[in-house]
Amino acid sequence: VDSVVLFHLMQDIPEERRPEIVVVHINHELRPEAKQEEDFVQRLASGYGISFHTFTWLKSDHPESGIEEAARTIRYTFFKKVMNEISADVVMTAHHLDDQVETVLMKLVRGSSMEQILGIEESQPFMEGQLIRPLLSFSKEEIYRFAQNRGISYMEDSTNQELDFSRNRFRNTIIPLLKAENQKFNDHIEQFRIDLEDLLYIASGPIEDAYRMLVTNHSKQLSFQYDRFCDFSKPMQRALVHRILDTMYVEQEKQYKTNYITLIQDWLHKTEGNSRLELASDFYIEKSYNNVRVYQKEDHEKQSNMTSIF
Repeated sequence: VDSVVLFHLMQDIPEERRPEIVVVHINHELRPEAKQEEDFVQRLASGYGISFHTFTWLKSDHPESGIEEAARTIRYTFFKKVMNEISADVVMTAHHLDDQVETVLMKLVRGSSMEQILGIEESQPFMEGQLIRPLLSFSKEEIYRFAQNRGISYMEDSTNQELDFSRNRFRNTIIPLLKAENQKFNDHIEQFRIDLEDLLYIASGPIEDAYRMLVTNHSKQLSFQYDRFCDFSKPMQRALVHRILDTMYVEQEKQYKTNYITLIQDWLHKTEGNSRLELASDFYIEKSYNNVRVYQKEDHEKQSNMTSIF
């Protein structure tokens, strides 16, 4: 219903102002009606004379675990392919407020960083253009109501009711319990997300100033002096460690764990002499008395004189 409503909203734009659009559909082969859904979307697009692009993710190619993340990768890879082929400027998806609430809660439970807890972005760079989510401020209930009032036909995803996927467990089990406690639950989570976004924005200036004062950025490593690090408050130290890790892991698909921040802070204060801490993706933080450096280990590099802490 989300994508179909977004499609119809695009048709409501006056023709002289309406951008050229195409419809992109991925058949994940996750349920028996997947082909019927593909045919439905194709008919919808052709009824308006709109180009239709589809990709079938064969069931034989599905991984044994991590199906949600793999499916997301498949979707966005195909979006990029089509975007390249037709020189599109924008990809639109129909994520809505309920998706946002689910994402924030899932990130909280997983122990994600504060930036990740902000959830789904309304707009972000994508390829050479933008990825935008125009319905992000509207609830699923509002989208259903709009479809009903306009007599818009759509198909329901039967797997949304299954509890095999973590998002579905949040959607169908956990969040309904929380809404039973407070009907304004969605609104409160969204306000929490906005407040957190504001605080992070306000804090970013002082953190950047402290980072520039402390850290020297070499070609493939960062370094700083431990005694200067100690001059900052404990909260700022954690913020600086966070900023350092963000810099080092900027191109890594496998991001660091949030518990690294307090782990590194404690290790810096407790370790003496020469020591080294091993992190994910072959990243290391090394302390040699007052000198600290953070780097990614090269295959040929040997540090036999250091003690590794895992």
